[in-house]
Amino acid sequence: MSPARYRAALAVALVTALVALLLRYESARHEATGRASSCHIGESGRFDCDAVQTSEYAKFMGISLATWGAMGAGTLFLWLLASRREPSLLVAAGAAAAVAVCVVVYTAVVSWGVLGKICLYCSAMQAGFLAFAALVVPPAWRARASLPRRPLLLGGTIAGILLALALSGEAYATERARLERMFLTAGGKGLRLDISDTLVLGDPTTRISVVLFFDFGCPACRAFEKEAAELVKKYPDCVHFRLKHYPLDKECNQQLTEVLHVSACRAAAAGQAAQGLGLDAQAVPLIFHHQEDGFGPLVLKRIGEELGVPAAKWAEALASPKTRALVDRDIAEGNALGLRQVPVAYVNGRPVDTARIVQTIRKLCGR
Repeated sequence: MSPARYRAALAVALVTALVALLLRYESARHEATGRASSCHIGESGRFDCDAVQTSEYAKFMGISLATWGAMGAGTLFLWLLASRREPSLLVAAGAAAAVAVCVVVYTAVVSWGVLGKICLYCSAMQAGFLAFAALVVPPAWRARASLPRRPLLLGGTIAGILLALALSGEAYATERARLERMFLTAGGKGLRLDISDTLVLGDPTTRISVVLFFDFGCPACRAFEKEAAELVKKYPDCVHFRLKHYPLDKECNQQLTEVLHVSACRAAAAGQAAQGLGLDAQAVPLIFHHQEDGFGPLVLKRIGEELGVPAAKWAEALASPKTRALVDRDIAEGNALGLRQVPVAYVNGRPVDTARIVQTIRKLCGR
């Protein structure tokens, strides 16, 4: 192994270990505080380290894959460093790098295929292991003759392949079990949510119930509503959505530390008033349509007119104590769940990343 190749491999292993440690720090901070990590780009985009690291596939034997990556890269670094004195360690490092390639393939398939997300730090770590393998495996293969027990190299490679197959099978089994469990609990009951008098999109008797905490002032919620409407239209006999208010506005949500969406409480009242008049399906897209107009008194009046409700009846519905009580109920439930952002979704009582709702519903309803 040439000196330049040797130094490059050492540098790659060290950088990979540092990236893995950074990834673990970022994911631990996200789990502890709920704050998005530095590689979380956009609210619903494909580049989302948090969604990958908090998924059911992010741990092996109870240990984060990022931690495994840091330990693995650190071990490769030490083995390669010591291989100058003990040549057999170069072969061991090459065999371990070959195993790492199998694990990289597995994690890439899960991240991109199953989760539909790209974790930038994960990708950097994966690229590091691939680069290390490209640098070390060829000279390790050539040096294998110096290893007293050649079968160890073959055995290590076979073990790596079997491990990758086992992990892939576990991922598939976990995904199928997760989807099947969604059928066992009726929407909201598993969380003890009160889903009476909620805005409903679709047929409420369908087997898949998505309970969504949302805010009419939230742009991400507006985009999500369009996806929900398309899903209801595509799978009318399978899925429906129940919308529960969680306006990010201190006017009615006192536990917030700041106001993110001004007049969102008024919009929530308008939506709940429309629900009381049986105008759920018409009101939800209409209120979202006026999101950029704000939800001042004139806009609320215009919404009532566009819904075809007489002015006096609309004003009465907006001011109804029942309307305010139902909005307050949803906010209290959201606070009890620890919500601080929206949209947040539960499919048949189980929390699901809103960025994966479309994929999840298609799997459940399209098969």
